[in-house]
Amino acid sequence: MEDATREIYWNVRSFVPLMYAMAVVSTIAFVYGFYQRIRPVLIGRTSSSIDRWPERLRGVYLWERRFFRRKLAGTMHFAMLWGTLILFLGTVVVFLHEDLRLHIMTGGFYLVFESLILDVVGFLATLGILTALVQRYVLRVNRLSNGTVVDGLLLVLLLALLVSGFLVQGLRLVATADPWAIWSPIGMLAGALIGLLAPTYEAQVLAHKGLWILHAILAFTTIGILPYTKLGHLILAPVNVFLRPLDASGIPSRIDFEQESTLGVARISEFTRKQLLDLEACTACGRCEERCPASQTHKALSPRRLIQDLRTELRDQRLKPAADKQDPLVPRAVGEVIWCCTTCLACQEECPAHIEPVPKIVDLRRYQVMEVGEFPEKLQEMSTCLDKRGHPFPGLTISRRQWSDGLQGLDSHLAANGASLLYWVGCAAALNERTMKIAAAFYQILERAGIEFRMLGANEPCCGDPARRIGNEYQYEAIVKQNLEMFSRAGIMSIVTPCPHCFSAFKNDYAQFGGRLNVLHHSQMIADLARSWRISLRGMGDKKVTYHDPCYLGRYNGLYQPVRSLLRGFEFREMAHAASSSLCCGGGGGRFWVDEPPEHRVSYLRMEQVLSTGARSLVTACPFCMLMLDEAAKSRVNGQVETIDVAELVLAALDPSYSVQTATTKEAPVKS
Repeated sequence: MEDATREIYWNVRSFVPLMYAMAVVSTIAFVYGFYQRIRPVLIGRTSSSIDRWPERLRGVYLWERRFFRRKLAGTMHFAMLWGTLILFLGTVVVFLHEDLRLHIMTGGFYLVFESLILDVVGFLATLGILTALVQRYVLRVNRLSNGTVVDGLLLVLLLALLVSGFLVQGLRLVATADPWAIWSPIGMLAGALIGLLAPTYEAQVLAHKGLWILHAILAFTTIGILPYTKLGHLILAPVNVFLRPLDASGIPSRIDFEQESTLGVARISEFTRKQLLDLEACTACGRCEERCPASQTHKALSPRRLIQDLRTELRDQRLKPAADKQDPLVPRAVGEVIWCCTTCLACQEECPAHIEPVPKIVDLRRYQVMEVGEFPEKLQEMSTCLDKRGHPFPGLTISRRQWSDGLQGLDSHLAANGASLLYWVGCAAALNERTMKIAAAFYQILERAGIEFRMLGANEPCCGDPARRIGNEYQYEAIVKQNLEMFSRAGIMSIVTPCPHCFSAFKNDYAQFGGRLNVLHHSQMIADLARSWRISLRGMGDKKVTYHDPCYLGRYNGLYQPVRSLLRGFEFREMAHAASSSLCCGGGGGRFWVDEPPEHRVSYLRMEQVLSTGARSLVTACPFCMLMLDEAAKSRVNGQVETIDVAELVLAALDPSYSVQTATTKEAPVKS
């Protein structure tokens, strides 16, 4: 075994100069191609500095995990990606051995790595390519309908490269009667098969020479065209993953109003370089579109198409006269689709390359709202109400305190009682008939557990989240500064709230303005109280329940387990689309205030998914989700499904006399 090796360039040494000439040409084409792809990205604004390198590198290492959410596609991609990389490494070993005279292709290393491992990974990569061809052209997976012809040609090119490599190897093994052939099982099999067509030594030598030349041409062609095709994502996607935001995803950037000449993004050059790199890293695989609630309910927005349209705009920049470059992107390049987005992050959670459509949409909205003043009428009404009345629900005539009518001990919590924990009710929970019951139920849980807390009552303002998501950053920043000043004066360091939108704003967005708050969602606190036996949930019942994950609790903050831990006493039926792949309720990103025909309502689609579980009780943990899904339960499925917040469910276990149906609240408007 120690003398195991092979002759490099057997039978083709006279063609080595030609090989190196092709290598030079393909390398020049490769470098120039990536230069052409990266050059437009550099017109963008500089991004923040790159820090936390170990964390970023770990993300690249774990990059392919997102692919494995779909087992077949994940296995296919893993085989193709790592097969290609390991085969390339094998070529590097040949270069080191032959050209740099390091002589490492000997003994066990040659047999195990350069023969057996390369054979196996090459075979797996071939299977991966065949699987990709079957998915596209036999099964015809709908999301893979873009670029059918070009993608097919690329796959055929890669398949031909791998097959020709096995044939070249097989012919060498047969013609030289290689004593170590058993270590290359796939090559040995290929050699046996082609030996039937070329049975003589002379025929084998001639076939080997011709196939080697073909293999070299295919290899250097692949390298040369890589940056000009979808294959470029083999380089750009890992770079994009490396540069991804490491903190909470989907959080809009802060605007420096004193420095910025344009508020939001009007032109392609006003995106950051990282945002523009997103456009080049996209392979149009369609995963984002398949998960997008707007796309699923046949609205105009497709995250894939949005990114592709912006990429076309980016690449066309150098072809346009200066005057045309000043034309705003909305509505010319991307139309009015930006108003269809619920900011749910389903697209970003699904994207293997960590491309972020949502911050781009918010940036485009900002320009429309703050510079142009053109945005949907309902959102204008909401924004005006937020300015004048401190909440986003136009037409209300009730106060923020009405949800608490009849509750015990309220006055002691409204006083400045020194408690550092603030129970922040939130606009959605305090000002809508159905969700008032959530606010009251959580209050009673806190009381039963003996938690010390304070409340703001009628003086509680809005957290500002609706303003930020529709693009009114100026309004949002004013609200944030007022709230942080109020928290500072009152000595408030900790907040608990039943609203995921308020929770995410305080936890993530307020940090951009210096807010350092300890924030809990009410489901976290309830789960903690149950774990520490401060409340007992032994009487939870045996009903069949399912759970809807709020986007701003789950995808924005990674909180999937607190509510599920409280549902263990039930017959829990998980929906097919749950946790990180949960379908949005349709109310985020300002969509709650926009009227939609029934066929476009995301909540109706979600209610059908609820029914498919067989559960007749839907638990959620968000007032906005409750309003959207409660309306869908009544209108879409004729009340077949009971909608209940986790706080109401827990209170019913603590107090058998409590019932959501009999809990009273003052009359207030709900979404129609």
